Amino acid sequence: MLACSLASSALVSDNTRPTSASVLTIAGRLTVASSVVVTSPALVLASSRTVHCIKPAPRGQASARPIRPRRASHLPQVFDTPDTGVGLILITHDLGVVAAVADRVAVMYGGEIVESGPCEAVLARPLHPYTEGLLRALPVPGETTRGGTLGFIPGVVPRPDAELTQCGFIGRCPYACDACRTPIPLHEASGHRAVRCVLPDDGGGRAADAWARTAGAA
Repeated sequence: MLACSLASSALVSDNTRPTSASVLTIAGRLTVASSVVVTSPALVLASSRTVHCIKPAPRGQASARPIRPRRASHLPQVFDTPDTGVGLILITHDLGVVAAVADRVAVMYGGEIVESGPCEAVLARPLHPYTEGLLRALPVPGETTRGGTLGFIPGVVPRPDAELTQCGFIGRCPYACDACRTPIPLHEASGHRAVRCVLPDDGGGRAADAWARTAGAA
């Protein structure tokens, strides 16, 4: 999952400060703050190892989904300052970190982007069934009981070298239909979003018990 945080609208065009690197790639946790301060990059690419060390985010940053935002404790405050002009791209599986720091998010499955858009909108109303399945697998504070069964996505991810002649998620999707048996392009949706799915963007075509039936057949 790619989570983007743009600290300034003038991300690339800011020529008022010295910049020794336009893009900085960070793989380790301890070098983040010092690397950003020294090189003054326009864009930081942070791997999943970088966002591994996390702590609960302050109150007031909760998303529309019942996800507990979690802040990467080592990420420098430079990303929270509007006039720094530093952009941040996180590659992570931690939706808590995504909810806390990202402005936009791109969800990837089988090597393809299957959904993208404003972070709050994607987490509140996922358009792609894979994103929906990821969110169903999260415990919901106040609703998930101790020892209860969490949602899960049955099946396995397709081989990375497989030629996709149909939707890559068709074998695991509870809403799969004949229209999914051809390659699905990424298309624009309302609200500055994009999705790789044949389902209506308004949430139609999704039976309420589809996930339960798919899990029972697994």
